[in-house]
Amino acid sequence: MATGETGRAIDAGTNLVFV
Repeated sequence: MATGETGRAIDAGTNLVFV
């Protein structure tokens, strides 16, 4: 998992993609 605010945006984006 990515860390930091940018990481949050990336994780949120990947969650939307994979879900």
